[in-house]
Amino acid sequence: MTVQTLRLGGRKFVVLAEEDFRKLSARAKVGEKAGSRLHKLSNEDLDDLAQAIRILRDPKEKRIPWAKVKHEAGV
Repeated sequence: MTVQTLRLGGRKFVVLAEEDFRKLSARAKVGEKAGSRLHKLSNEDLDDLAQAIRILRDPKEKRIPWAKVKHEAGV
């Protein structure tokens, strides 16, 4: 990616090829779509998600192996 910077009127601008700009724009749009899913969750769902992440990060928390979960559920 070829990038050029220039100053006009004391402000700094970045100039890049149109092809590179389109690639960056497309990548940003994909990120927006992924981030917008979190905004659709209710506050209760977000709280549940945060609690699950905290539990997974806690090294003291005892985890149940997946095989045991499947066995107890009869799957």
